[in-house]
Amino acid sequence: MKSKLLIFTIFLAFWHQVLVANPVTETPPKDEPTKVQANREFALNAYQKGDYAQSVSSLNAILSEEGDSADLYYNLFINYFKQDKLAPALHSLRKSLELKPKFDFSLNAVNELQDKWERRFFLKRTFLSRATLLIHYSTPLAPLLWICLILLGIALRLSIGAIKEYKESASISPQKLSVLSLSSILLIAALSLSISKYLYSNQMRATISEEFYAKVTPSPQSPDILLLKEGEQVIVLERKENWLRLKDLEGKQAWIPQDKLLFSTKGI
Repeated sequence: MKSKLLIFTIFLAFWHQVLVANPVTETPPKDEPTKVQANREFALNAYQKGDYAQSVSSLNAILSEEGDSADLYYNLFINYFKQDKLAPALHSLRKSLELKPKFDFSLNAVNELQDKWERRFFLKRTFLSRATLLIHYSTPLAPLLWICLILLGIALRLSIGAIKEYKESASISPQKLSVLSLSSILLIAALSLSISKYLYSNQMRATISEEFYAKVTPSPQSPDILLLKEGEQVIVLERKENWLRLKDLEGKQAWIPQDKLLFSTKGI
């Protein structure tokens, strides 16, 4: 009996030491806010106070922590827009749409841009190319490809039917010809949009950071050949040291220093 009591006493003493070393609390300590959460709150507070430059700094800090994000670039656009900084604002808006083409806030921003900003966003684009760009931003590639396959199947079926009808009666009904023509036109349009979307997605694009006369050759002494305006988008073709050969949306090519560009896609 005494031995059992001694063992029980030793066990109680040992358990007491364990509880003292590891006290049990009913409510665990709250997680401290992460650096990213703190920056998000700080950016929002700075924006609400009208301190747009500070908000931009916080958003860029979040980008360095989290990586590229459509909503972060949209918020950068809003802050740059408030400061009337055209080039970085349009660069951020384009980047947002490239990362997430159907991002509603950015699409709405494009549709509601003021005249000066809207003109610069679409600078040198025809009505057709503007419509194609908006379709590119608002329509994923996969549905376009499915539409192409469906229209191709319809066109093939109608073509086979038309050939059989011609063999039997040496003529094709006007109704069948009309439907075949319409399906062919729709197929060509869907294919064109799919190809343009694919090519657009694989081009290296950049935004002009300030108005600049591009050069004939990659040299400061080279003659001026092409006026590029702040906020305009260009396609980058080649790099040579600190110079880039590019073409504008009319297809004109020239050379420009790299520090005159804001890249919408990752650097070359």
